Amino acid sequence: MSVVCRVLQQCSFNEGFCIKTGLPTIISVRWRKPRHLPTAPSKLYRVREPTPLDPEEDEEMKFLYNKYMTDMRAIRTYCISYKDATKEEKVDAKVTLRLEIDKMLKFNKVWNDEVGVQREKRQEEFAEKGEELKRLLEERKLGRKLDMIQEAEERLAYEKTMPFITLENLDAEIEKALSEEKDYNFAIDVEDGRIIKKISGTN
Repeated sequence: MSVVCRVLQQCSFNEGFCIKTGLPTIISVRWRKPRHLPTAPSKLYRVREPTPLDPEEDEEMKFLYNKYMTDMRAIRTYCISYKDATKEEKVDAKVTLRLEIDKMLKFNKVWNDEVGVQREKRQEEFAEKGEELKRLLEERKLGRKLDMIQEAEERLAYEKTMPFITLENLDAEIEKALSEEKDYNFAIDVEDGRIIKKISGTN
């Protein structure tokens, strides 16, 4: 059909003939009478003759038709009964599933309660241990603080025992420093480590 269409597209037509090939062109157009037009005059009084029937064929067709209707009725009845049985099974399955879910929910609730009691007990133990640890840390911190205070007091007492020069004993310390002669001019023998000091009054 596509080849014919391409050939017709390549041809130019003049009075039913193709100028390019010189062949006659036949274009079939299917035409159907519209609904609003009346019956054709040639078929106005036409009476259709009934199709002749073969008695044996008619009996066979009736038998086959009855058999077909019986089979379809049986299949329809079976499908309806199977659908009802399946629906009941689905309902039973839903009820069983609902009971199983309720049972699991109850078991889960009991389990959650047991785990909650254990968790609260564990949290109380952790809280007690935390308080004990906090108390030990506070005691250790307090002990270190007391040790630091005691060490500071001992250092202060030691500093107080040291001979400081004040305004009251300033003159006495000056006289003492002037009266005590210090001679740092001495030598150390390398062999035996003897300290050789200079005798006062000698060069």
